[in-house]
Amino acid sequence: MKALIRIQFVFLMILCFGSCKPPKEDRVQSFVSALNNLELLKAQNMMSDRFIYTDSNGKKFSKTEYLELIDSLMSLNTSYNINSIHYEDSVVKTKEKVTNLLDSILEVNPKIIQCVTYTLDEDRISKITMDSLINKNEYEESLNSNYIPFEFWVDDNYNVSGSSEIFKSLKKYLAEYSSMPPVERKNYRSYAYLQGTYISNDNRFYKKLEFKGRTTVVVIDAIFGLKYPTSYVLDNDFIRIQTDKSDLLLEIKDSNTLLGEGYAKGTYHRD
Repeated sequence: MKALIRIQFVFLMILCFGSCKPPKEDRVQSFVSALNNLELLKAQNMMSDRFIYTDSNGKKFSKTEYLELIDSLMSLNTSYNINSIHYEDSVVKTKEKVTNLLDSILEVNPKIIQCVTYTLDEDRISKITMDSLINKNEYEESLNSNYIPFEFWVDDNYNVSGSSEIFKSLKKYLAEYSSMPPVERKNYRSYAYLQGTYISNDNRFYKKLEFKGRTTVVVIDAIFGLKYPTSYVLDNDFIRIQTDKSDLLLEIKDSNTLLGEGYAKGTYHRD
């Protein structure tokens, strides 16, 4: 009978050990959950008074500064999904996938995975250190690629440019941008990446083409350097520019090269 009791006791201990996580891991998970649920007061109470946050560039933030940073991030519906968590050498280490409204609507991929170390003093978090960011370069490339057309669309529809101005009404712009048909969004991408100055060294009529907005192009002649503002139409990979002689037809070869026909015959390279 005693042997049976001992076996049952050992069995219960195994079950308990297998189902219970270390308290420090639980504390970190509760803290991240509080951030995701915008329970900043709860998160604040889980942090020590001498709390320090260190970002991936080594910049340090106090407790107040960190909470202000989190508050601004949460305005974009930022959330942290813990992919892995473990207790190691008196600290808790996590890998967290970061998502937000901007990335979701602009279809930015891959998502950032932040590797974080949490240091706890008894039951309070005293330090958070951002060790590294997985997918950082790929994420930044995708964000830039998808943000440029969005920024162009905002400027075209609201005459608002610059990220600081756009962010004042970001949710409104994102909601409208996301409601556009895919074909229209694709067109805005083409217009956005066409913007700028293109120079030809082999056309005897037109030296430069300056695309400004969705309808205007400035044609600069090769002889006197005179500027002629006119209109253009973009149709898939072809550009038709209206001039007093005849329409100029150019093909978009790649993001930096235009190939002209007729009076526009030649190669135009982005300046």
